[in-house]
Amino acid sequence: MDSKIKVGLDFQNTDQASKAEIILSLKRKFLNDRLELAASVDANSQAGNNSRPYDLSVQYNLSKDGSFKVRGFQRNANDPTLGNINQITTTGVGFFYRFQFDKFTFRRKTKVEEKADEITIENP
Repeated sequence: MDSKIKVGLDFQNTDQASKAEIILSLKRKFLNDRLELAASVDANSQAGNNSRPYDLSVQYNLSKDGSFKVRGFQRNANDPTLGNINQITTTGVGFFYRFQFDKFTFRRKTKVEEKADEITIENP
């Protein structure tokens, strides 16, 4: 098979048989691994009522090192605020920035900086 295709299988089962999920997902990278297309489908979902039993996402690395990314997606969601309705489709776009560092340190104020904070200017 192609090394740029990733296949995933997820099985989740709860107490009730109607809540079992079998999710198949596929990912494929293009354009020197800068463009990624991903899709997943719930094999047990009912495709009635204009619902989409699948999730889609497209991600593009704006920089070669992957620190700037843009991602678009469409997925089904459960909304507990509306009585746990399952037929809600969420669509969006996101921008990501990632910065890696080796150290994280706190710097204490020097006495000169502390005195500068204490100086107040009064109107004559």
